[in-house]
Amino acid sequence: MADYDGDGWLDIISGSNCCDYTTLHYFPGRPDGTFGDRVSVTTKFLDPREDRFLMRGRNRYWVTDWNRDGTPDLVAMLQGGGSLAVALGPLAGQTEITQFRKVELPIDDIWLAANPVVADWDRDGRPDLIVGLREKAGSNWDGVYWFRNTATAGEPRFDPPVPITTTYRGAWLQHLTVGDWDGDGWLDLITTQFVRRKLIRGGNYEDIPRIDLYRRTPTAG
Repeated sequence: MADYDGDGWLDIISGSNCCDYTTLHYFPGRPDGTFGDRVSVTTKFLDPREDRFLMRGRNRYWVTDWNRDGTPDLVAMLQGGGSLAVALGPLAGQTEITQFRKVELPIDDIWLAANPVVADWDRDGRPDLIVGLREKAGSNWDGVYWFRNTATAGEPRFDPPVPITTTYRGAWLQHLTVGDWDGDGWLDLITTQFVRRKLIRGGNYEDIPRIDLYRRTPTAG
């Protein structure tokens, strides 16, 4: 949930399925706590040749004020590679967002594995990036990493990633979010993942869904 249209009320934002990967949907929030009818928005790049990079199968978006101008912007996870896509607002009233452009991250030989989250992780007043990463070679590990924003104003400038937590071999990170779970003033991390285990009969495997909570304290960082 986020204020997608900038009217001061939280909206519900949703991606699409594998057959409609360039579309996002939002349900506009109302002052009485209800939501309006679904609004579908098509997303494209400034350069049409880059449309193929948009995430197929599970497109994931995050609404944030990326350039800190007071207007909601849209961040999208791309298909493979170490980059995101950003569309600067205003977003309200648009049924086709064509201003997406790639934002390269300071990583190498790593895939993006889970949705981007923009939040002030270190409480220095600057919006940081928290995202899932995956090793390209054999996908041996997934993990959640923090990219510290060092820019004092405008669009972010990120340091190399710092691991928040890593999962073990055979686990697939799906989604993540952050929030102050225990009300202590520090952001905590919540993730969903699939853990693969071998079945006894037939030697087959099954994927078990799991939700993990990582509570954070001032001393733990």
